[in-house]
Amino acid sequence: MIVLSIYHHDDYIAYNLYKVYGKKFILTETHNIYEDRNNLIATKRIIGKKNIISKVLQQDFQETMNYEIIVTHIADLINTPDIILHKISNGYREFGEISRINDDSINKLGQIYNSLTQNNELSLSHKLVTFFSNTKHYACFDDSFNDKNNSLISSKCLNFKSITHKLSDITTKKTTKAKVIIIHTDKSAHFITGIKNLINYSFELIPYVSEQLISSKVIANKVCNAAIEIGGLDILIFSGNETYNNANLREQICKHLEWIGISISNKPNKSNTTKLHKKSSSIQVFTLNPEPELAMLDMLGERL
Repeated sequence: MIVLSIYHHDDYIAYNLYKVYGKKFILTETHNIYEDRNNLIATKRIIGKKNIISKVLQQDFQETMNYEIIVTHIADLINTPDIILHKISNGYREFGEISRINDDSINKLGQIYNSLTQNNELSLSHKLVTFFSNTKHYACFDDSFNDKNNSLISSKCLNFKSITHKLSDITTKKTTKAKVIIIHTDKSAHFITGIKNLINYSFELIPYVSEQLISSKVIANKVCNAAIEIGGLDILIFSGNETYNNANLREQICKHLEWIGISISNKPNKSNTTKLHKKSSSIQVFTLNPEPELAMLDMLGERL
């Protein structure tokens, strides 16, 4: 079985090709489409080979992606996949975590929620469903992990799901029962979210001007607020490029949280290792970067 995953990010499209054996997904090719110097560029990398193949899809690119060109390019590169796995931002629980989609459901999704991000995703999905008419199409929804349907974080819920999935490999705590807080900062979003029973319950924005002006004390206070809302704290996670790669900021935040039982080791923190907490720490602390596409594959695997 061949599965093609499609993930429409804010500034690029990622699509990957997998061979499926049982419920195991083996990545064979990775592709990206992005804008560079007013050109729409497509790249391809075959797993096991170092070279990256690049191609100009569209010259004089003017902000709006031409999905007809993109889907034609995809079709030229690969044989018809058995399944195409789409990422859609908002399904508002009418479609569950993962659902089969067709033109009718895509039209309904457009009526349920109207945003530039969602419209772009649905435009791409519509072209794919039309072109690959003999393929099964599934969509994973970014808001299905969010208990409050908070539109501010719906675009990050698959990220959170992938992080909590990774936790089962690195912690001795039962992740299904753990109270988890994620501090996430990257170029597009800066917030704290609280998770219990694998569902997102709490969300608060982080005031942000620049990396140098992020207040560690403000973040620590918001962590405490989130812990109160979800009824405690077992695991603290630093995620997103700007906290994932900022040892000084992590150290300052954790110093403000020592009074609730957090204690991290200096050397692992400076080295950006995954596990940061000391044995004496009553709260586990990790750095984890999200992989939303893997969360999508996990959900598809449960359906197969």
